[in-house]
Amino acid sequence: MTYLTGLVSLATLVSKRNPSEGGRLFSEALGSLETQLGPNHYVVGSTLVLYAQNLQDQGHKREGKNLKRRGEEILARHSRENLLGHTLDLKAFNRANTRQ
Repeated sequence: MTYLTGLVSLATLVSKRNPSEGGRLFSEALGSLETQLGPNHYVVGSTLVLYAQNLQDQGHKREGKNLKRRGEEILARHSRENLLGHTLDLKAFNRANTRQ
């Protein structure tokens, strides 16, 4: 997976100067990530969002919008499942420990 996340980083960098090459790299990385991790993994979601930006920058608004929506749905689902949106009230936790 390290190779593939590196490929995504390279695609992000390359896409600024050569959008078509960046798109090719994004597509290659995304296909492999989905195969290895499954289509709903958070790394796939973040890659979709980055790829969507690349497509939108090239003028492929509709395709980019669809990929972005799918990526954001994956990331939101992952966030809910892993309780990333929840916070911990440290003051309440500290009071509970001092009472014991």
